[in-house]
Amino acid sequence: MSKKLREEGFQVGRYRTQTIMRKLGLEVKQPVAYKVTTKRKLSDRVADNLLNQNFNPLSENEVWAGDITYCAPNLGKRLEDAA
Repeated sequence: MSKKLREEGFQVGRYRTQTIMRKLGLEVKQPVAYKVTTKRKLSDRVADNLLNQNFNPLSENEVWAGDITYCAPNLGKRLEDAA
């Protein structure tokens, strides 16, 4: 806020800005740094670590892996509309 006010020509520091904002009842709303997107129940079983950090298989088709980072909701609906 202080930086923005200085850009607009006001000569204020951060403490003066804090005082003015406090008097006006304004509060800073900071963005959320991390949001939990997956909520796991304690009763859910954790998959066994079958690779044991050995990511260099000796032959083809010995190890398969996949990652679903994000599944778009209603993807099937959009595919139906396109057809």
